[in-house]
Amino acid sequence: MRVLAVAGEIVVGLVFVRAAFPKLMHPNRFSAQVIAYGMLPRPASRAIAPVIVASEVCVAVLVLFGAANESTVGLFIGAAASCLFLVVTIWEIRRGRDIACGCFGAEERVSGRSILRLFLLLGLIASLLALAVADGPLPSVATFLLDGGPRALATALVASAILGLGKSGLALYDVVMMSSSLGPTGSRPAQRRGDEGGG
Repeated sequence: MRVLAVAGEIVVGLVFVRAAFPKLMHPNRFSAQVIAYGMLPRPASRAIAPVIVASEVCVAVLVLFGAANESTVGLFIGAAASCLFLVVTIWEIRRGRDIACGCFGAEERVSGRSILRLFLLLGLIASLLALAVADGPLPSVATFLLDGGPRALATALVASAILGLGKSGLALYDVVMMSSSLGPTGSRPAQRRGDEGGG
């Protein structure tokens, strides 16, 4: 169970590292993305952008390098941040807006895929927090891995498997969405002649 818990912590930490990295590299771009959501006045959006980045870095550091109790604190912060991101994402989709997600870079747009990814992340975090409640503080990732031996290798393999399952779920979503956008013959429905070019 300790191997599974540490593997889950590694995955959560890496996800937040991946989320924070492009924001740290391009802070002005991320600030513009936050402003584009239009949920707060421009000055407030500019102020909250670095807070979001700091929270993601904090989660990654606490979960990957913190002691047992610090890791749990990091997971709670990650859960709160993910819930906030989920609410904002659902709100933007309901408004029918096509804007940059700001999650892992500039290219990805807000979509159902964003929601699925957040649910997967929240499910993993909730599972780890449930383990912490049931069995006490989670193991420290850094200490656990520095001990080395077969446990470290097994942990790396389990973490890779969890990441693979998450990516498979997202890939399946992409396939389903692509299939639903195609016609019954496997091609996009053709436009009616009268709709082409306005003539």
